[in-house]
Amino acid sequence: PQAEIRHIGWLTRDATAKTASTITIEFTRPEDANKIIDEGLVWQGEVFQCERYER
Repeated sequence: PQAEIRHIGWLTRDATAKTASTITIEFTRPEDANKIIDEGLVWQGEVFQCERYER
């Protein structure tokens, strides 16, 4: 299934100087976001665990 992404961004501005960082992904449909939170995100063949983030 495909989800439409509205925005992708880093929580920190200097992500290139770190070995790990947090990325935020905003989806156009809440149902897609909830599914990814529940089941994980597959990105380039790797599964990532996700959690809800509120600005």
